[in-house]
Amino acid sequence: MARMETGRSRAHDSPTRDLALRCGLGFGLYALILWGLWIAAHAFGVAHELRGHFAGPFLAVALMLGVLWAFGWGAGEPLARWMSGAPPRGVILSARRVSRASLIRVLTPGLFAAGVYLLVCVPLGELSAASHGAERDPDIEAVKRLLEVGPAEEKWRRARDAEGTPLDALRTAAEAAEAEASSMVAGAPAGVRDVVQARATFAKGRKLMLMELDRLSTTSTAELVAKPDHAKTCTYLGEVLASEELPARYRAKITELHATCGNAASDAGP
Repeated sequence: MARMETGRSRAHDSPTRDLALRCGLGFGLYALILWGLWIAAHAFGVAHELRGHFAGPFLAVALMLGVLWAFGWGAGEPLARWMSGAPPRGVILSARRVSRASLIRVLTPGLFAAGVYLLVCVPLGELSAASHGAERDPDIEAVKRLLEVGPAEEKWRRARDAEGTPLDALRTAAEAAEAEASSMVAGAPAGVRDVVQARATFAKGRKLMLMELDRLSTTSTAELVAKPDHAKTCTYLGEVLASEELPARYRAKITELHATCGNAASDAGP
């Protein structure tokens, strides 16, 4: 009789022991994985790249991995039973408890997703309210300033696109745009200095372009064709026409000269 009671007790305790063993093994392996991820992130410089804001994103990754890990270790069935709203066998819930449980089931996934999102974006300063006091990378700021159109550059574009802009006004606007671009070279970080220097060189070339365009604007089509190097000049005219830097006041004349080059090439052909 005593042996039968002992056997029943062991059989009753067996599912509980199996569950405890499974949970312990699952939590232990999960902790080892997180420890390995922490070491790997520091070894590959991820923590350094995040500039001291590593804990929040790492916790978000741990939570997302924890959900997947829990499903792999048998949490799917009890979670599905909880989400379906079915009470345990033999338990009768009141209407108030049912509505409260339904509200919790609806809000839990959204709150979890919002929590993971905030753990990532708040430490990294991605929220607009949190990003005002965030430290800014000087290289990124230099690139932003480079992509922005400065006042002098904007003035040059307006003078370039206006039909009746005098040559002196074009030269003045080009010189101001060149000075604005050159002023950014000295304070540019090493990572973007070559790009800033290239922009200053391009702005400097506008003055040479204006001098050449002013000379060509007084050239007749007959004089252009008669020159020995007219083929090279025609190639230059085609490049200028394709460029956005051609001032509007010269467009009609350059188009006429380029068309003359095309006609001369057709006449010279077989």
